[in-house]
Amino acid sequence: MKEAAISDMLEIQLSQLAAQRANEPTKAFASQMITDHQKTSNELKSTVQSGKADASVPLDLDSSHQKMLDKLNGLNGADSRSNMIRTRSALIRTPCPCLGGMQKAGTMPR
Repeated sequence: MKEAAISDMLEIQLSQLAAQRANEPTKAFASQMITDHQKTSNELKSTVQSGKADASVPLDLDSSHQKMLDKLNGLNGADSRSNMIRTRSALIRTPCPCLGGMQKAGTMPR
């Protein structure tokens, strides 16, 4: 659960950054990413609060993800865009262990 919560927080913050700096099509995509990840964050919090999961949801990014975000926040122009693309690509290729477990257990749609 912790990994899923951190992943959502990072995606939201990366998308907010993209929405500030990107062209219109990218801003629209970023806005949809924010909406989608806020929804999954709320569902995760609700699951924990209801007692259906024995876990806690972190309130902040862990240090490694915060460093990624801080680095991107400090960049401008082409450097910012290319680094954001590389960071998002790396995140997409890095599976969240908890989500794989949820898929195997049949508790998350594929």
